[in-house]
Amino acid sequence: GKNYRPINAGETSTHIAKLASDHLSSLIELEFLTTEAVRTLLPDDATVELTIAPIQGIEEKALVVRRFDRSFSGVKRHFEEFNQLLGKRAGDSKYDGAYADMGNFMRANSGCVQTEVLGLLRRVLVCLLVGNTDAHFKNFAMFHTRDGLRLTPNYDLVAAAFYKEYQTIALKVAHAQDLSLGKLLPKHLVALAGEFGVNGKMQQELLHDLAKRIPICEECIGKANVGTDELRNRLIQMVNKRWKG
Repeated sequence: GKNYRPINAGETSTHIAKLASDHLSSLIELEFLTTEAVRTLLPDDATVELTIAPIQGIEEKALVVRRFDRSFSGVKRHFEEFNQLLGKRAGDSKYDGAYADMGNFMRANSGCVQTEVLGLLRRVLVCLLVGNTDAHFKNFAMFHTRDGLRLTPNYDLVAAAFYKEYQTIALKVAHAQDLSLGKLLPKHLVALAGEFGVNGKMQQELLHDLAKRIPICEECIGKANVGTDELRNRLIQMVNKRWKG
């Protein structure tokens, strides 16, 4: 129906529920707002559907995310996170490497669509733009399809830089490891794009496309009926500061 509940034994879940954090304030509201911001910045890309809603038997509201690895009837869709695709072990290995590793994997894999390499670069740039510093290898993934590997929708999008313990970018950016978001410079982004095979005029077109979306993104955040005015304004300021920087 129109309500959410925990699954029963033998059922396959169609959604994931995320609850509030004890030590990271307004986390579910921030993830909702960040996700909507990314949706406006990447309008031609797929992004998970989510809402904030009550769940039967749980007092607090949760962030309810539609699972992209399930059909509406509950059939499972095979996908792998880049942590698996790159042959890394579980745990903190999700932070061991560079964003370019994902692009190199796709460029070298005949089962990948090469136009999606540019799409992945856009995702990485937008994560940096909105302050999603915790965008590691487990936050990017690909479906296994009959025609090869294809990117899943965007997911797990949080402007983690809101919190002081998440000021360092998760993966290497243009060979810069443990780079603070505040020290991210245009030269890093130019080099990052080059690592994805995007150079010259194509870089300018990419930035031009993003520039058109910035005002729409800020308007979307400002009008969202989620979180406090302070939270929304801080996210708008973060996007604006990163863009101008």
